[in-house]
Amino acid sequence: MYYPLNIMPWEHTRRMRKEANLDPEFIASFLEIRQGEKVIDIGGGDGFFSQAFKKYTPNVYLLDVENWSNQDFKKIGINYIESNFCHFSGDENFNIGFMANVYHDFRLECRDKTLNNLQRIISRRIGILDFIPGKAFFGPPFKLEEDVVINDMESIGFKLTKKTYLPYHYYLIFDRQ
Repeated sequence: MYYPLNIMPWEHTRRMRKEANLDPEFIASFLEIRQGEKVIDIGGGDGFFSQAFKKYTPNVYLLDVENWSNQDFKKIGINYIESNFCHFSGDENFNIGFMANVYHDFRLECRDKTLNNLQRIISRRIGILDFIPGKAFFGPPFKLEEDVVINDMESIGFKLTKKTYLPYHYYLIFDRQ
């Protein structure tokens, strides 16, 4: 079936967020963003979570391979970086990195480059929201066990400091050691 680019994949993403009951306000508050910190939403898509981060800091960056949603991020005060994180070579540093429903893809496509980039650009905290294997009837066919994510983050010097569970997701917070 053919989907026009302005409908797919965002309509699927919106339905998934609704089914999963993902509350951007909760996601942002659980991340404990400090005023003035720089936050990068890696694979941030249409800015769903980035917009919630703006309530805590004006320094929000969204990185994605393409602006599929045709959102005017500048107009809503979000700095947009068009890049594939596997090949990201930017030299900016961020206090907090966040990924929602994308770490499983990065791990399959470019695990080492992703971990190197996270270690290089994130100074304080990483938040990873991803699907719980066996729980979600939607999302990718490949879902990561949270222990795999924890081991990956520990391998680059980040320690799990808190976590919570949503109906179909785990949400892990790591702090740099």
